[in-house]
Amino acid sequence: MIEDQAKQILNTIKQNDGFHNMKMVMWSNLKRKLSKGIFDPRKAEHLFGYLTNRVRKHLFMTQKIQIPEQAGTIANRMLLNEFILRNKGGNPLKQYTVTVRQFIQLPFRTVAEEIDRRFTVNASSAKGAENSVKAAGIKGQIISVVKGAGK
Repeated sequence: MIEDQAKQILNTIKQNDGFHNMKMVMWSNLKRKLSKGIFDPRKAEHLFGYLTNRVRKHLFMTQKIQIPEQAGTIANRMLLNEFILRNKGGNPLKQYTVTVRQFIQLPFRTVAEEIDRRFTVNASSAKGAENSVKAAGIKGQIISVVKGAGK
């Protein structure tokens, strides 16, 4: 259901000249960043969010179709994957769930508590997901990296 709504957003972008031109301007800016070596997929996905939000508002105003934000998020990832495949020639981003074991010293306790925390990361590989978690400053032992979104 949500995937169908995300596809509806993408079809509206293709059919509407104004939205298609906005997408092409975004792509040219992202290509420039890619050539300079400063391309950040997270920021690119956020950038596509502006476009999908405008499309969602347009569909609501013109056709009274209310599309949830989750469909816009899926459409953002689809646009990002399409951009990466066409311009980088690399792998599209996938969602990984990274489980990290951390030891936390709680006040008034003599023994440290051991907890497992899960983080959902967009990356092109499992190693990239591990590196993203480490780059975010999350300390602890990485236990597992699983492809797909987990809760």
